[in-house]
Amino acid sequence: MPEAGGDQPVDTSAVEPWELPGSDGRPIFGNTHRPPAGVAMIGRLVICHGFKGYMDYGFLPRLADAAAAIGFAAHRFNFSHGGVTRDFTTFARPDLFERDTWQRQVHDLTAVVEGQCPEDGRPLALFGHSRGGVTALLTAARLPAERVTRVITAASPADAARLEPEARDRLLADGRLASPSGRTGQTLYVGRNWLTEIEADPAGHNPRRASAALGVRAVHLHGDADPTVDPADLDRYAAANPAAVTRRIAGANHVFNAPNPLPRDAELPGPTAALFDAVRETLGPLAGALWRAG
Repeated sequence: MPEAGGDQPVDTSAVEPWELPGSDGRPIFGNTHRPPAGVAMIGRLVICHGFKGYMDYGFLPRLADAAAAIGFAAHRFNFSHGGVTRDFTTFARPDLFERDTWQRQVHDLTAVVEGQCPEDGRPLALFGHSRGGVTALLTAARLPAERVTRVITAASPADAARLEPEARDRLLADGRLASPSGRTGQTLYVGRNWLTEIEADPAGHNPRRASAALGVRAVHLHGDADPTVDPADLDRYAAANPAAVTRRIAGANHVFNAPNPLPRDAELPGPTAALFDAVRETLGPLAGALWRAG
């Protein structure tokens, strides 16, 4: 593998688009990055985007490239109710965004695991950025223990909901809460069902509890300069699951300093490269003799 910061993208002809039915039958759009010629496929990585994110956001395509280069077929996808189709320039379906809940995302991720990751003895890892990490934890904790080999979260909150009392009351009273997109300029809305689902089953929506259930299979990464999700959440994961690997990445903000988009031929920012190195260190032992360090 190239040295940190010098990752080269795989041949884009090895990237395969696909579509699966997700929650309520709505489509899940995805892309799979296959290992390049000469590299055997020894595992799979499923990549989950965060809140208001999408499969082409920031470092996610380059992370899929990096995983493919060491033998992991990498599947990145858009959640069915994330509001984004294959055209990520806008939220084409803000109505679906408003209807999104944790259970819809768990349903989608389970569908991707079942539809794209056959049970053939190869290791399976889930990676989630921000909110996507919570979805990965909640999903893995519901699947049979032997199904998911590792769950990697990056800049993920340690709670399923964080609303000030006033915002909570407004969401319940009005049925939705405005959540503008700084990227597209659209005013999106979070729907009431997102909150009532959590409050009806707080234990089932607790990502720290899910991490504890995973034990040594959980890996939690966080930037020490994250202004969006408090880096102290990493300590909360560590307290809930002492068996988990936890690591702070120096100088990393919420997106690990990656621009959006991150050009395929651009040098990785230092914190992004450090994130990729941490993911490689997690996947590497799963690859056995085929693991080639950077």
